[in-house]
Amino acid sequence: MLHAKISVSDDVNRLPLEARLLFTWMIAHADDDGRLKGKSAYIKAIVVPYTDWSSNKVEQYLQLMKEVGLINHWQVNDKWFIEFPKWIEYQKIRKDRYTPSNLPSFTPNKANPLTTDGQPNDNQASAKEKKREANLMKVKTSEANRLADKSSYKKDGQTESVDDPNIYDPQNEAECAAKEVWHKWEPDNYRAFWTSYLNAARKGVPASMIYQFSSELKQDSGEKPGAVFNFKYKRYLLTKK
Repeated sequence: MLHAKISVSDDVNRLPLEARLLFTWMIAHADDDGRLKGKSAYIKAIVVPYTDWSSNKVEQYLQLMKEVGLINHWQVNDKWFIEFPKWIEYQKIRKDRYTPSNLPSFTPNKANPLTTDGQPNDNQASAKEKKREANLMKVKTSEANRLADKSSYKKDGQTESVDDPNIYDPQNEAECAAKEVWHKWEPDNYRAFWTSYLNAARKGVPASMIYQFSSELKQDSGEKPGAVFNFKYKRYLLTKK
């Protein structure tokens, strides 16, 4: 929901016009708890892919939003997150449609397994201790995740394993777009992510074109989305030679 109060909000109107647009559009990309990944390159690729704004420009707008209290923007273990602090005041989600967030909460007392560092009370570890424990847990689980989060496919009669794309951290705007488009069309096809969508990004297809190819795919075309996407991006690369 986008409440009418947003147009007369003092906090919102303290932002430059472009930052107001970004803030408004970010709301549509948040999960049911009002959170989304907060890396500026990710926000650029997901929320405003067709603008000519740089990631640095997006980062400046996010900082302004944070300064006026419109968002919480913080880092946990080298990953950035965003949360709308007034989410529950304006968003009413039916219980049968609500999906709990898998992203950390900015407020440490919320029931979330990925809660962030806050000011500890008598029953809480210090921020440094919690961060140290989180880092240790990250080291211990990273290898287990790498081995466990795999799928498999047949190639020349042999079974080969494929890492779960959900744990892959995109490195730029094109890779963010590739992951989003894969998740939209073939979330259960791990191989397609690596061999089609991410491969396009790594071969130089820009985020804007990846989104355009996605918009041209049809769910009921009878063809596998990955195969059609492959054709489109390879044709695009040929025209650039």
